[in-house]
Amino acid sequence: DFVHGSHSMDGITMKAPLLPVIISLAFWSVVARTAGAVEPFFHQDQRHAAEEAYRQGDYPKALEDLEKLLGTTSVPEAEWRKALELKALIFRKQDDVQKAAATYRELVEKYDTQGYLNEADSARLEERLKKDAAGPHPEEGILSYYYEYGQALREEVTRAGKGAEAVESDRGAAERAFEVASQFGYRRSFSETALRELREGDPAAVAAAEAAAQTPDELDEDPGSFAPGQAPVVAPPAAGAANPSAATPAPKVPEKFRWSMGLGYYNWTEHFTYRDPSDVASPLHFEARLPCLAGGFDIELPRLDIGVWGCIAMGLGRVDPNRVEVPYRHGRIAVQSVLIGPAFWWKSARKEVAIGLEIPVIYRAAQIPVPSQDGASIDPRNNFAFAFLAGIRSTVGRVRVVTEGGWGPTFGEAVFGIKMEWAFRNGR
Repeated sequence: DFVHGSHSMDGITMKAPLLPVIISLAFWSVVARTAGAVEPFFHQDQRHAAEEAYRQGDYPKALEDLEKLLGTTSVPEAEWRKALELKALIFRKQDDVQKAAATYRELVEKYDTQGYLNEADSARLEERLKKDAAGPHPEEGILSYYYEYGQALREEVTRAGKGAEAVESDRGAAERAFEVASQFGYRRSFSETALRELREGDPAAVAAAEAAAQTPDELDEDPGSFAPGQAPVVAPPAAGAANPSAATPAPKVPEKFRWSMGLGYYNWTEHFTYRDPSDVASPLHFEARLPCLAGGFDIELPRLDIGVWGCIAMGLGRVDPNRVEVPYRHGRIAVQSVLIGPAFWWKSARKEVAIGLEIPVIYRAAQIPVPSQDGASIDPRNNFAFAFLAGIRSTVGRVRVVTEGGWGPTFGEAVFGIKMEWAFRNGR
């Protein structure tokens, strides 16, 4: 019960004064544990956003999303690899072979445990590779990094022209990268042809081998479809030609997991029943004003967000003195409350504004003083209630402001609230 009737002048106290604290601790424990459990989804969410932007041809947006992902801590290795693979692919689409080469080198250096790229003696490198090729081979995805790194460097060297001092180191690195790919059998025919071109200068031979080796699905593989380490093979065009940008299939829009934390303020008025010594009932209008700490989770779809949110609130309430018809006056009554429930938000086309419906279950407890008049009492109320809240949500970057209002069947009057939240999509 919300209150229980004791005729002591010490006042009416809630039956379970520790229940709000217990519920609060349990709620935030679940929030903390779930946040850790779904952290990988935050990284996937950022990568999916980059993939979607890539498919739509918005390369700057895709690179921005990838930089946000790569800038976070504790990025799983699989997500790190996929992000760099996509980043390098975007640079190739932008015909920026220098940045593509730098990105592939980052991948190569991660897995070049044998130090092949640092072996300056080509004869010594070839000898080492032949010996190592007799044993277990590196996974194909890692070999693809050497190959793509060599490709990007080869294009950079070809554009700069043979003999340019600034690119001689790149020429050597490209030769070593193709040597690794060739000795371990990764696209051996083209790797060997590229080596000859780099050493002897025969771009036409490389272009012919390139055209013969390239297959349609290698031109623009869906970045969301390859597993970690299985980078799409994107052979560059012949020297001096523009990098093609073939059409890609319509993307399957992924679900996006997101959580949020913030502050809020809720106000509601509910009815109590005052009974005088003659058992005549009169209404009391109790108004609660509660600041709260809010948090929750969303699954973000193209035009709809579905989630669960919660709010821990503590504040003061009072019996409205302007609406009391009996000799009962009390203000500054302590109130504790926990709100939790589902939320549904329908977004506008630009997604900055949404309208929504939240249906919280509300636990509230307060110390309502008993009437001072002998024989008078206040009817008990259930601690639990629920409400229907309609709202408007505005989003600017990661900040969301929610204004909502509604009605609770057990309240008898309106419920209003406002929240300011910080939304997390990539673990920070």
